[in-house]
Amino acid sequence: MLLRSLPTQVAPTRVEVFFQYVQHLNIPMSIEDLVLEDVTHEPTAADLRPRFPELRIFRLRSGESVVGELVAGDCVYGEDDAPANADSMFPGMRGRPHGCST
Repeated sequence: MLLRSLPTQVAPTRVEVFFQYVQHLNIPMSIEDLVLEDVTHEPTAADLRPRFPELRIFRLRSGESVVGELVAGDCVYGEDDAPANADSMFPGMRGRPHGCST
């Protein structure tokens, strides 16, 4: 799964967060000022850990508020100067039509 921040006048770079092998997802459609925390070993993740023992549990924040959670095998991120409609910077996501997951 790919989260992408599009360039604006205030923040002219593109930021991508790529989650691999997503198994659980509870996030809003839009997130302002994303902060990502790996909470795999924290007590707050105790309800998800038994269901996904080999995966990592991520908490998503917007400012000081928790806005979602995601369970995935791994997470990588990057920032570049590419335009909004450019292919992803991550090889696994390149060359796919927008909205296509196959």
